Amino acid sequence: MDKSDLPHSSCASWDTLMRQAGYTAEEYMKAAVESIDSLFETGYAKKHPELIGVFMITAVLDYSAAALFMGLENVSCGLLGDDDEQ
Repeated sequence: MDKSDLPHSSCASWDTLMRQAGYTAEEYMKAAVESIDSLFETGYAKKHPELIGVFMITAVLDYSAAALFMGLENVSCGLLGDDDEQ
């Protein structure tokens, strides 16, 4: 693995991260409504807001686990090197 393959730090400010969190939540909410309504019927998500909340929590947990895994994998590759090169 070449170091250029590793993601670069964005050096985002706390304010930027705070604004981004709202945008991310909005995207998860839109995805929740669209997905729930497509599975059941139009308007079902609005009648069952608890499903929107559970969808959003699931999306956050999934993204967090994937981001953590990718970060750990990048650290591991950086420390151990690429298996193909050994």
